[in-house]
Amino acid sequence: MDPGIVTFLMPKEIPQYVQRRLSKKGFASSLRLLQLMRAESSVTQRGAAKTLGLSFGTCSLHFKKLESLGLIHRADVQDKVGVSGPSPVVWEIACRKNGFLLVLFRTSLVEVVLIDFSGCVHFREQENISRQNTGKSLLARLERLVGKALGVSKKTKCVIRHALVAVPGTMDKETSTVIQFVHLPVVNGIDFAGWISTRFDLPCNCVPTGEVLYYGEASCFPPETRVMAVTWDMGIGMVAGVDGQIISSPEKLFLSELGHLRVRPNGRLCYCGRKGCLEAYVGGQAILDRLDDPAIQTLDALVDAVHAGHATALEMIRDAARLIGESLTWPLQVTGTEKLLVGGSLGALFPLFRDMLEQGLLSLFVADEIQKMDLAPLEDSQEVLVRGAFEMACCCFFSPAE
Repeated sequence: MDPGIVTFLMPKEIPQYVQRRLSKKGFASSLRLLQLMRAESSVTQRGAAKTLGLSFGTCSLHFKKLESLGLIHRADVQDKVGVSGPSPVVWEIACRKNGFLLVLFRTSLVEVVLIDFSGCVHFREQENISRQNTGKSLLARLERLVGKALGVSKKTKCVIRHALVAVPGTMDKETSTVIQFVHLPVVNGIDFAGWISTRFDLPCNCVPTGEVLYYGEASCFPPETRVMAVTWDMGIGMVAGVDGQIISSPEKLFLSELGHLRVRPNGRLCYCGRKGCLEAYVGGQAILDRLDDPAIQTLDALVDAVHAGHATALEMIRDAARLIGESLTWPLQVTGTEKLLVGGSLGALFPLFRDMLEQGLLSLFVADEIQKMDLAPLEDSQEVLVRGAFEMACCCFFSPAE
């Protein structure tokens, strides 16, 4: 990587007396102040000290630290009516000068985005990666894209504070290594968070694309709404949450791995090595294998064939939708879902299979309950993905313990 870029990304030197008083060179010790400023938009030092229960002197040191790091700046001077003495300074987060690096994988694409704390995009570019034959060649392509984003970061003086990678498929819960990316097997075994952290010296989180889509879509509903987003592509996944918190995948709960819940005893062999998984019956790859049509080898071709009136393909989609509905009945109850969204490449056929999905739900729900869920297609667009990745990056940076 360009040494000049590395130098630019390093924080300014913090005064020694601030380092001694606050002990840590990073901003972790001042995180509560940063969180307050994000929640309140702007604060004064005295107001922040009162809210956080700190002495004015200690709070002042936190302000100096965050200012030295370029995370906050003086925004205004607050008018004091009828009070003598200097007017207090109003501070706010330097949103346009700090940002996130987003790496977003889709079926055959990877997109790299540089977005600042205000949500303004400074760089955005994608590449088709369907022809990559090795993980090494894929990472070389990705490194080129990230390098371009870092170049824009240097030019616009927008410091990248955190990186977030979104990958479809399953990942190791401890290491974030990709276990199974059905669309692009060369990705399997790659630890993107570790690679970005090592190669570009950036803190990074790697998360499932389903969670990113949830955050992107859930932001359109009232916070208390319990939303479940189902993505139907080569495989099938599910994520549910409320108040910006994922509730379908706490530690040791496997509801989020919807595609690998057993639906048939000793049934069809799934690529995960077990038999009878839902994905072995309704996943896009399973449908393509059973259809066995030389003219229909991709999900896009399958969707086009259905729209063109391919009777067998439509029947398979509708049968799969019914089984998905049956399989969702327990997760819907456990998570208390109020809004059910279905997206993904095959989710685009929602109007053609909605009645069969409802028929599957009727195995345990009554019609009124299904109507209240307000079934709808998930706006499975790249814009939703970027919006959700931005929300998750904000959470990782401002609230790392959550």
